[in-house]
Amino acid sequence: MIKMYDFKSQYLGIKDKIDCSIQKVLDDSAFSNGKYVQIFEKSFSDYLCSNHCVAVNNGTSALHLALMALDIKQGDEVLVPSFSFFATCEAVSLTNAQPIFVDSEYDSFNLDLKDLESKITKNTKVIICVHLYGNPCKMDKITEIAKKYDLKVIEDAAQAHGAEFNNTKIGNFSDFACFSFYPTKNLGAYGEGGAIVTNSNVNHQKLVSLRNHGSSEQYKHEFIGHNYRMSGFQGSILSVKLEYLDKWNTIRINNAKLYNTLLKNIDEIQTPNTHKHLKHVFHQYVIKAKTRDELKNYLNKHDIDSGIYYPIPCHLQKPYLHTKTKAPIAEKLSHEVLALPISEHLNEDNIKYIAKTISKFYV
Repeated sequence: MIKMYDFKSQYLGIKDKIDCSIQKVLDDSAFSNGKYVQIFEKSFSDYLCSNHCVAVNNGTSALHLALMALDIKQGDEVLVPSFSFFATCEAVSLTNAQPIFVDSEYDSFNLDLKDLESKITKNTKVIICVHLYGNPCKMDKITEIAKKYDLKVIEDAAQAHGAEFNNTKIGNFSDFACFSFYPTKNLGAYGEGGAIVTNSNVNHQKLVSLRNHGSSEQYKHEFIGHNYRMSGFQGSILSVKLEYLDKWNTIRINNAKLYNTLLKNIDEIQTPNTHKHLKHVFHQYVIKAKTRDELKNYLNKHDIDSGIYYPIPCHLQKPYLHTKTKAPIAEKLSHEVLALPISEHLNEDNIKYIAKTISKFYV
């Protein structure tokens, strides 16, 4: 079986460094936050060329804390994509604010900016843009809209570690950028993990307190926060894996180029678009396919794993049916998208076999 992910082979390739990093945490008993989390925060903010990084326990917590730091509350509206993982809108609901669902562009999978602007009201406070599958949003246009209506911007960069817009790393175009280090991500922990980056000193200090019960000084609490701290093990492991992120992203990008070449003449599918001013890091390589479900079953019978991200848009999930949102492109995408294996464990022969199998299906 050609897998979507191969965590074991990745681990074995860096085993000595990973084992050493875990042993250091054990030796120093630095289990919660602590110096190994701080080392990772510094390394990740330096990698992104941002001023500050606040590590937390997962990506959903990162989104929640970013909204809390902006004082988002009941009665506020936050614009979110309908075609995204559920955590994006869920984080808004956790603040008691209202997520307002925005449709997608068919080609890029990202926010439809015309639909977004049409849904801005006097209650709108924030735009959350998701760099879906590792493909950067049009950050120049989003920041222009935000400035026009005096809105804050949060980048949901859970799938965009190392992606770039106009040669600038994703994470530097907003008030906050939120990352997930779930194991499947381009930069994945061995468990859960997340982070928020910001260039604001004030926002940084607020986030540090919010993740630690609203406390910046032990047993002194300025406001209600959460226990969203990252474990020392994950901080130490992520510091090791960060050294390999650009290498692994390059492999993903090259795999995507090979897919595009091999699949370009199949009329029944559409491969991902790439643009010169964007660095797409292919957290997922997603095609749009006619008879998608049948193709997925066919691939599985030929020992090829694949994934559907996402089969149900957020506005059609049970908690949000009452919004009666119309997002026709999101719904169309949910019936067509199929992610093929793209990670660094694949070789050229794997890609060729997958492409050949797809070609045979559509003959």
